[in-house]
Amino acid sequence: MRKRLTFTVVALATAAGLALPAASAMASQIQNPKPGTTTPASTYQIPRPDAKSQADRTEVSQAAKIIRAAVEKEKDSGFGNIVLTDDGVQLFWKGTPPASFGAALSQAREVAEVEVLPADHSLAELQGQADVIAADIQADLDGPVIGVELAPDSSGLILRIRKGADPGNLGTPQISVPYTTEVSDVPTLTSRQADTAPHSGGIVLTNQDPGAQYSCTSGFPVTKNSQKYLLTAGHCGQVGSQFRNGTTTIGTTTEKNGPHDLLLVPANAAGNIYDGSTTTNTKKGVAGWDYVYTGDVVKSSGATSGTVSNLWVTGYVYALVVRDTYGNNAYITNQVDTVQLNGQVPAQGGDSGAPIFVDYGATGKVVAKGSASAVSGTHLFFQPFSTAIVDFGVSPLVN
Repeated sequence: MRKRLTFTVVALATAAGLALPAASAMASQIQNPKPGTTTPASTYQIPRPDAKSQADRTEVSQAAKIIRAAVEKEKDSGFGNIVLTDDGVQLFWKGTPPASFGAALSQAREVAEVEVLPADHSLAELQGQADVIAADIQADLDGPVIGVELAPDSSGLILRIRKGADPGNLGTPQISVPYTTEVSDVPTLTSRQADTAPHSGGIVLTNQDPGAQYSCTSGFPVTKNSQKYLLTAGHCGQVGSQFRNGTTTIGTTTEKNGPHDLLLVPANAAGNIYDGSTTTNTKKGVAGWDYVYTGDVVKSSGATSGTVSNLWVTGYVYALVVRDTYGNNAYITNQVDTVQLNGQVPAQGGDSGAPIFVDYGATGKVVAKGSASAVSGTHLFFQPFSTAIVDFGVSPLVN
């Protein structure tokens, strides 16, 4: 029988050294490394956003996108990470950025302040070492390590470990970069009740599989090869699963990426998402998509919770153990971790797949950032929209 996953995380990964709200019950400590590694000395903290910056970070995001697009052209570079702040962009780079990167850096600085900071390791180096830990996690989903995350300042990795695990005896493979540990519970995976065609993101999607009859939320409307689709969370169904909104048939799933928790449903869709309460009629057009940056402040639009704002991106979870509705452990990858800055619960059952977005300045439109996957306390985890582009070859359906 197919396992059904529900997004209601019981704990996930957060980044080392982050200044998190007091509501976070996660313990953190620096570990004595295995032979060949060194203890991280970083005391870096992501600058906490103020109320004004939560309302509008358009210019800062624009500068970050200029940099991120240039990074894509720099193969085997020393790029580490991009962090957004109230005042501008922090760019972590191992060594000196190449001369070919200078034009993009100058262009970004015309939009917002950009500070280049030294990185101990490049993104590629950290991903290579995270792969080693991720393979070990996947081989033993009941083991002491339940997640691996990249430090926001590129100083090393963060290993998420179970409560009660011995940080000095994790049994993980030796890696060549330093790491910290953070203690966490195992996460558990997490309506715009009657929409009409063409359909929008943020509506109820009810799986019609025999014995299923459970609901999720439609993500962003997308398109490829002139066909229109809705994204949603991968754990909401399988290839061949039919979804309805009320009594209206939306479509039948054609593609899925389980580890990335993404599903593609053909639909008569329009380039809008709902934005407001669970009963709102307010829709906003989709202007396009953007990468996700550490320090971003995003929103979600779930069918159960409605729009939840002030979701602060605190880290990138490379691999993670989660718990399904039957109490079994499962494995997902490439998640972004956010914390709700006001201490609210950011999602509930039925919000899985919800569009994650930012407002596009004062245009009344939104920019796609991702699709909701899981929740743990005040933390919401989501898959970046850029992953759907790579996995399915789609682009956002814009309005």
